Amino acid sequence: MIALLDINNFYVSCERVMNPALVGRPVVVLSNNDGVAIARSNEAKALGIGMGQPAHELRGLVRSGRLRMLSSNYTLYGDMSARVMQILADRTPAVEVYSIDEAFFDLEGIRNPAGFCADLVTTIGRWTGLPCCVGVGPTKTLAKLANYAAKQASRLDPAHTSVVDFTARHARDPVLDALAVDQVWGVGPRIAARLAKDGILTAGQLRDAQARRLRHQYSVVVERTILELRGQACLALEMTPPPRKQIVCAKSFGAPVSNLGELRQALAHYVAIAAGKLRRQQCVAGHVQVWLATNPFNERITQYSRANSFPLPRATADTGVLSTLAQRAMRQICRGGITYHRVGLMLSELTAEDSQPGDLFSGNDPRRQARLMASLDAINTKMGRGTVRLAREGFNHAWATRADRRSPAYTTQLAQLPVARAV
Repeated sequence: MIALLDINNFYVSCERVMNPALVGRPVVVLSNNDGVAIARSNEAKALGIGMGQPAHELRGLVRSGRLRMLSSNYTLYGDMSARVMQILADRTPAVEVYSIDEAFFDLEGIRNPAGFCADLVTTIGRWTGLPCCVGVGPTKTLAKLANYAAKQASRLDPAHTSVVDFTARHARDPVLDALAVDQVWGVGPRIAARLAKDGILTAGQLRDAQARRLRHQYSVVVERTILELRGQACLALEMTPPPRKQIVCAKSFGAPVSNLGELRQALAHYVAIAAGKLRRQQCVAGHVQVWLATNPFNERITQYSRANSFPLPRATADTGVLSTLAQRAMRQICRGGITYHRVGLMLSELTAEDSQPGDLFSGNDPRRQARLMASLDAINTKMGRGTVRLAREGFNHAWATRADRRSPAYTTQLAQLPVARAV
């Protein structure tokens, strides 16, 4: 027995918890640089606003007062997510955090799974203010589909139960028979198009297909999906997330950049972010790639895009070493007289930090470097990111990502705590 909890319209719901004036109103949350809509309330969806719709197309609705547009506030979303995941960890036997707003959890030993999940939704709503839906099933795929059914029902009727149980075949089969195959977890658009050519249009038809034949025709992933749709578990809970194979940090500038000093600042800042993630994963990187690009949508400028990469002499997670190499890579591809739209960085060939062999001929003491980075991380964790930084990161970041409509850091900054007034 597995359940999947999903927070409804997560980014918008987080904003509504701290600003009740947004409840019941059309709201969208924008991507980095306030570019496109990445989260929409049900009311915004009813206005016909699509996922990924550019912000400039929505300004008329904002001016007329029919829509509220907000910049993304990932600090708030991450903190609210952590609170929900902690509630799950405290009340369930095992939890797999699948994404910032989704988690699978085990129901082993729980006598009344549907009732337990309903109580869990109520507790999360009371303690955090976030609305959730839960899907229950004998496999992860069926739990995912049950969650989808719960969200659809709640969207049509807010009074509908937030829990759907697909444990019994008579409860799930009618839904699967009517559900388009591209709604099945793990079936992407290309596979769905191929399945359609074979006459498999619904989740029910995929469930009833010949698993072995489709394994040879497609892949073992499709075979596992078929078995999961039949109630045979093939995917276990992942208690420990698999380590990343690469770490990427790349953002569009808030304003065009042509100054080499500002490019160096931005790249150094992104290296610091990526190196911090690398150390939290307890890994080291053996390869660095850097790329530069102009704005491909601006036809009035000269288009330019280049990438450069270097292997590291010795794999490391040291911010200074990685930054020095990244700067060298950028200098070889950067051209003057060009207005850049973004700079990006990728750390790859990641390995566990404790698996690195020693180097008798290196002048650097890796243990000393590790202690230095541990101290830097400890200070920044306690005092705030960027309290201690490389000098080349600078302070006045004119190129920083635009977020003109960002809400306060309600839950992580004392100075920005919400204020309640009694009337």
